[in-house]
Amino acid sequence: MQFDVASDDYLPLLKERIMAQIEKYFMLIVFSLYCKEVGPTGFNKTFKKWLDSKTYREDIAAGKGQLEWDRKVPDDKIVNLKELLNCDAFNENLPNVINQINQLSYKMFNDLPRGDQKCKSMRKLAGRTLIQVLPPKLTVYLEEKLGDLSKVPDFYDMVGQLSYFGKMPELIE
Repeated sequence: MQFDVASDDYLPLLKERIMAQIEKYFMLIVFSLYCKEVGPTGFNKTFKKWLDSKTYREDIAAGKGQLEWDRKVPDDKIVNLKELLNCDAFNENLPNVINQINQLSYKMFNDLPRGDQKCKSMRKLAGRTLIQVLPPKLTVYLEEKLGDLSKVPDFYDMVGQLSYFGKMPELIE
C-alpha cells in the first residue's frame, strides 16, 4: 500500500527494496525445496551446487520483470474517456470525464480501508489516468501551466487548469 502513495522521486528506491525482499522470500522457498530434496540423503550436496544445477535463479530473474507496479485502468475505459475529450467542445464533456475518472479510481482502490492513503492513491491514479486520456493540445497546455507531467501533478490542480482552457483571454503585452 505504501507504494501506491509514494512520491515519484521515492518510487525507484522503493521498487528496489521491494524486489530485494521478494527475492529473499523466494530464495527461502527454494532453500526449503533443497532441504526437502537433499536432506534425506544427509545433505551430501551444498546449497550452491544444488542451486547451480537448477533453473531457480533464472526463474526468479524472469519473474521480476513481470511484476505490475501500478493498478491499471481497463483499456476500454481509457478509450471511452479519450473519445469524450477528443472533440472541439471538450468543456461540455469535462465534468463527465472527471466523474468517470473519480468512479474508476474509487473502484480500483475499493480494497483499501478509508483514510488518507486511499485518498492519495485514488488521486494519483486519477491524475495518471487524466494525463493518459488527454489529447495532445491539452497535454501541451497542462505542461505550460504545471510543468513536467511525468511527475504526476495533483488531479484537482489539473482539473482546475483544464477548466480555464480557452476561457481566459490572452494577456496583451
